Amino acid sequence: METQKPTDSRRILVVAGVLLLLAAMATQLALSARRQSQTFDEGAHIFSGYRYWKNFDYGFNPEHPPLVKLIAALPLLGLPLRTPPIPDADFKMLEFRTGRDFLYGNDAIAILFRARMAVASFTLCLALCIFLFARSMWGDGPAFLALGLFAFDPNFLAHGALVTTDIAVTLGIFLGVGSFYLYWKKPTAWRLVCAGLAAALCL
Repeated sequence: METQKPTDSRRILVVAGVLLLLAAMATQLALSARRQSQTFDEGAHIFSGYRYWKNFDYGFNPEHPPLVKLIAALPLLGLPLRTPPIPDADFKMLEFRTGRDFLYGNDAIAILFRARMAVASFTLCLALCIFLFARSMWGDGPAFLALGLFAFDPNFLAHGALVTTDIAVTLGIFLGVGSFYLYWKKPTAWRLVCAGLAAALCL
């Protein structure tokens, strides 16, 4: 039991350090989500995701994969939101116009914040994955360095809570490449399954 105590205390310190850095990043993302004005395509993505849940209409915004939009719209499902009429028009013009009408026909600030914080979960997952992959390859010190650099990176703090596909595809590519690297280093059936799932998520 005595030889086990240092290991347990070290594990607690590692977990506490990771949680602290993730909490710091989540706080910064929340501030960013609250203060930034709407970007060009967020309205289209949010309204598309809302229609996917409510109407199963995947013809909205079909040029982007649906996962991010579904996650972004999830916190909106319990709200009494007004939806704009859907005119018969070219889908490219339609999705941006109706997305704007959906946002500003309701409480745009509340909708944006809820949707953005839902999408910020991809950024926090990416942060955790960076730590885990770095730790498996180089140990605790480099893993904390990588996580610390990522948690305070201005680019990811600026874009990590926007309702776009940028961070999600970054997470997908990172998981896809990283999991196949781990499989290549030590091939097992379980690692192959994980690599396949990561590639599917990326796609």
